[in-house]
Amino acid sequence: MDPLATLSRYDISEYFTDVDGFDENFMRLSVDANSLVTLLAPNMMTKLKAYIKALIEAMDAVFKEHYKYRFSEDDVLEYFKAHPKSRQVFSYVLNQHLTFLRAHKPEIIANYTWYQKYLEIAKDDEPLDTAQNGVSVTNF
Repeated sequence: MDPLATLSRYDISEYFTDVDGFDENFMRLSVDANSLVTLLAPNMMTKLKAYIKALIEAMDAVFKEHYKYRFSEDDVLEYFKAHPKSRQVFSYVLNQHLTFLRAHKPEIIANYTWYQKYLEIAKDDEPLDTAQNGVSVTNF
């Protein structure tokens, strides 16, 4: 049995909503009973709030640093324009994964602008021939 599963935890997130950047819809802070008693010590909550603020700022800085390297939808479409074999494989995978949506929620697919642009690029492609020996979606 997991020893952590038996511990009583207390959600203390509501005490940090005044910390800039803290959103209790996306972050949770919890403590066990011993730590809860420790938080009652003088200035401990002030120190913890300062730590949480610094942690949020550090996480935001890392996010901003990595965000500039992300691919846009246009980058992905440009890649698929130039790589027909990758486009075939991607189409094959999408067809498998979107079967349910096509059958039960076609309006989602119809309103997904990026996917419609992709379909325009791939409209003349031959389907991926998975009957060939050695052909798989992970081997192209």
